[in-house]
Amino acid sequence: MKCRLRDEDDQEIIETVLPYPFSSYVNSQRKKPAALIAQIRQSIAQVARDGEVPSAGLRSIEANLLELNRVFGICERLRGSPIPPVYTAHTSRLLIFYLFMLPCALLGQVERGIVVIAATALVGKFSRV
Repeated sequence: MKCRLRDEDDQEIIETVLPYPFSSYVNSQRKKPAALIAQIRQSIAQVARDGEVPSAGLRSIEANLLELNRVFGICERLRGSPIPPVYTAHTSRLLIFYLFMLPCALLGQVERGIVVIAATALVGKFSRV
């Protein structure tokens, strides 16, 4: 799920962790976390048919899978929601104001002016305006 939300490639991880038929199926799907949850559900259903796990344990596992599926759905909706332009404009203005006022605040705390310039430059470089 983390790789899906960060747009990272997780094919190697899936092939390492899962055996061949499962890894091939999951890697062919567009939403890999949903495919993994479906595969887990199928495995649990097989275990339930064989009677290897008590029904209370199966209900608990199914409840956890349902919650995991719900969390994945929420993350997908958040990821797909656009950020309103007002938020980005407001954040940009606040960051610019902060960067302009930072040297004023540092001048009272630091004796050397070069430190103020260096600190402001570093903060400005690592902030995304």
